[in-house]
Amino acid sequence: MTCQQTSKYPLFKRPSTNRHQASPPPAVAGDSLNYDRTLEPWYVDRPPAIQRLLRADAEKLYAQMQVLLLTVNDIEFFAVGRLLEPLPNHESVRQVTIDNETYYLGRYGVYNTVVVKSRMGSASPGAAMLVTKQAQDLWKPRATIAVGVAFGMDPSKQRLGDVLIAREIIPYNPIRAGAVTIERGQRLAVRCSAV
Repeated sequence: MTCQQTSKYPLFKRPSTNRHQASPPPAVAGDSLNYDRTLEPWYVDRPPAIQRLLRADAEKLYAQMQVLLLTVNDIEFFAVGRLLEPLPNHESVRQVTIDNETYYLGRYGVYNTVVVKSRMGSASPGAAMLVTKQAQDLWKPRATIAVGVAFGMDPSKQRLGDVLIAREIIPYNPIRAGAVTIERGQRLAVRCSAV
């Protein structure tokens, strides 16, 4: 049975501006400081309607989810959430909480998609590694995509909006970057296949 309470986009609200936040990174050659996302063809004026779903109802959708989108910070989550469309034969994006994670079920293009937000880091409770494993075990998607701001991006090699595909994964927590980068963990191999 579907829960009839409809939320008012609790997690898709625009992130609040914090006057203590760091300044934005300097502009990269080719990127405009006057960028206005509202002029882009993909821009959506407001987030989608969300309806809560009971776990028992979500179980019927487990095998139907093709893509898992992982976000970490509010900017990533907000950008992804605004473009999520309702699943076929549904009037709104579905939200379900299973164990400690909240999932948003919808559609990107022709793909049924699950969106989840983890905490920063890789191995702590609620962090990317555990959230990814739980989500993959639960939804069994054909593709898992970490939507991110790519703070390791090299502006001389990549531009804003490029899709970066990893050759290997380096856990976030076991690395100390400073004057000297110290790796304290092993690199994990990535198996790539076409979606």
